[in-house]
Amino acid sequence: GLHIVDSRAARSKQPDRSLRKLVATSPHAVWLLLLTSRVVQAWFQRQGVPAIVTGTCGEGIKLPAIDADFRAAGVHAGHVLLRSKHRRIAYFVPPSPNEGVLRFQAGLRAALSAEQRTAADLCHWGADRFAVDRYADRCA
Repeated sequence: GLHIVDSRAARSKQPDRSLRKLVATSPHAVWLLLLTSRVVQAWFQRQGVPAIVTGTCGEGIKLPAIDADFRAAGVHAGHVLLRSKHRRIAYFVPPSPNEGVLRFQAGLRAALSAEQRTAADLCHWGADRFAVDRYADRCA
């Protein structure tokens, strides 16, 4: 059967001990790594634990993956915004973006950089739930 685990280890910058304990106490035929960092993906790769990344693999990660082309999606989004005559664009990203977010962001920046008059800002929302409101007030 399917067993879903939401582990703090998946969000840790040093997940070794937590992942070792998790895998030892919850043996599975394969782990699906959803929204995991490169650090977590690298741990599974180094340990030889069977895993599939459901998302974008980090740099140098050779695990099998089910992915979308997030860079192309970012380029497309940028072109849609430009065609719609938007010239001041804010893109809100989490404080520790995963590989898919980083690639989308790179595609968006590439599309928007072609248009000299476009001001694109990145806003990290972090733990502060009012950051988006403050940013919107500043741009108004």
